[in-house]
Amino acid sequence: DIKRNCDIHVDTDNAFTTGRSRLELVLNSNPKVGSNGCNWLKSALLGQLSSLSMVECNIGNDGVSALLEAAKAGGGCSGLVTLDLSSNHIGSKGAAALSAALAVENGTALLASLRELRLSENG
Repeated sequence: DIKRNCDIHVDTDNAFTTGRSRLELVLNSNPKVGSNGCNWLKSALLGQLSSLSMVECNIGNDGVSALLEAAKAGGGCSGLVTLDLSSNHIGSKGAAALSAALAVENGTALLASLRELRLSENG
């Protein structure tokens, strides 16, 4: 059951000045999400998020790969500013994948708008 500690916040206050609402998805403390659960975060949803928090969701390296594949399929995460993947058993492979997603390639980066990446208590 992926229910506990789940929140969706929509901030429409900035919609008039920025032209878009901010959508924040919080899935914290849901270890059953795992790497397979990352697959349901489809590219369409990722493209609309300004913040994604998946603390203690047991996603590991495979979950990072699934998230980044969904982002690639949707053309990137142009609005994602904050990503919190703390306490998820992410090792060097997942960290390297995130690093590559932050690197500028062909004039842009997959996670170009990201300003805050939290990876504490992984490894």
